[in-house]
Amino acid sequence: MNPAYLPKIEVISDKVQAPPVGKERRIAVLLPYDYDQSDKHYPVLYLQDGQNLLDNRSPFGNWHVDHRLAEMAEKGMHELIVVAIDHAEKDRVREFSPPDVTRFGTSLGKQYAQFITKELKPYVD
Repeated sequence: MNPAYLPKIEVISDKVQAPPVGKERRIAVLLPYDYDQSDKHYPVLYLQDGQNLLDNRSPFGNWHVDHRLAEMAEKGMHELIVVAIDHAEKDRVREFSPPDVTRFGTSLGKQYAQFITKELKPYVD
């Protein structure tokens, strides 16, 4: 992997209202390496469990999404923006659960989906 193709990573956590679970979390945007030299519009892929995408200290390992994007860019397949959303740690399952699933406590799924659609996506767009 050529490091010149690594995506630019911008943390936008301070630019959007955090989900209503009361837990601050990192939200990072991985931009194509040549994003600043382009006026293109890019498709956006939203990925959960952002801790696992880039962080070597993640308890479930580093998925090296930045390296995969660099490898794709070397092959000319770099027209993609990735938004990496850290999960809410102990409230992760509640945040990802549908409203009618209460096995893990009160679901926060509806609020989380509203955060994605009403706060985060409009900001990214």
